[in-house]
Amino acid sequence: MFLLSESESNQWSELARHALEDGPAEPRDHAFVVAPTMRAAFFYYVGGLFAAAGLVSDARRWLEAGRDIEPIPACACLLDVLDRHGDTLVIPEVIFSDPRPWGHFAGLPTLRTARENFLRIATDSLPHFEEPLRLIDVGCGSGELGVRLMRSLIEAGKVGRVGAVALIDPSAGMLEAAGRNVAEAFPTRRSVSSNRGSRTRAPSASATTWPSPPLPSITCPRSSRPNTSERSPGP
Repeated sequence: MFLLSESESNQWSELARHALEDGPAEPRDHAFVVAPTMRAAFFYYVGGLFAAAGLVSDARRWLEAGRDIEPIPACACLLDVLDRHGDTLVIPEVIFSDPRPWGHFAGLPTLRTARENFLRIATDSLPHFEEPLRLIDVGCGSGELGVRLMRSLIEAGKVGRVGAVALIDPSAGMLEAAGRNVAEAFPTRRSVSSNRGSRTRAPSASATTWPSPPLPSITCPRSSRPNTSERSPGP
């Protein structure tokens, strides 16, 4: 997860617009204006935009450039999706609809390394939060990584306490596990959860939202709130 300033966000949007509108562009033509630690995430961002527009050969060029330098395998994962699904962005079924294989997947060395890198980068890049943290975890899975992130932010002195957590995942089984894990770690927070079949109200205040790895993350303004189903607050 990376926190972009407003000027960086505008810069990324403008660079991506030029890359898409001005014809074929090489990643190296834009890399020099992006901080070295952010280049892989920027390549993922532009590659994803190309893929969404159906310009797969351009998407692959950007994603392959990011794969060669990324500490978290985001570009590599998106390339794998394109390889397996005929160069289209599709989700054929609910990922981990049966939560049992998750334990094996989470224990793979590559994933463990990616998660450790994510925690380090996220903790370093996020600012100090003066108010209780409100977190939206997109693709929360078991919730274990979200819990580790919140604890890491507290240990780093960037968060005083957790006020509310929104859990979003298409797998009902994973969502149930995430609810238990978050409730055990932070019993006094307010909690909401969502899969594709539920639509109600999210936490009322501005929140920090982060897609779970391998995807990067952005901050969520007040006007941008996901559809969620509310669960009972903790005791």
